[in-house]
Amino acid sequence: MDLSERLKVAMAGPPEVKPVDLARACGVRAPSVADWLNGRTKRLEGANLLAAAEFLRVNPWWLATGKGKIHAPYHLVPREDLQASIEIAPAPTSTLPKEKLHAMELLRAVPDERMTYVIETLTTVLAASTTTGKRASKAPKKPLGKIHKHG
Repeated sequence: MDLSERLKVAMAGPPEVKPVDLARACGVRAPSVADWLNGRTKRLEGANLLAAAEFLRVNPWWLATGKGKIHAPYHLVPREDLQASIEIAPAPTSTLPKEKLHAMELLRAVPDERMTYVIETLTTVLAASTTTGKRASKAPKKPLGKIHKHG
């Protein structure tokens, strides 16, 4: 059963769903739904898939693939297919210099309530260094205090 057939089964209801209503529910134009129903569109993905499945009250995994039961409780990927669908990729490597990576780690550790102050201070320091061409040597007026890593 292809996508168009699964959509037709789901739209047959109850309650019966008209193509224009499905289009409205998914935030697309009626010609898009016509393409879904006539087989021109071979698969739905992302927001359109989820919106259609929710509106039609069907399992999105069934709607996307035909696997599983039409009205079964679902997980985004059925447990039995999870291992087969995951391709293990190596961890990404960064091309950023170590100093920038360290700065990013420090920023991640700043508590939310202190982030505005940190950004204002960095902006001031950067503005001073770009206008003079030199690094700003003034310390911030308020001490930053202790930064505790979250997590």
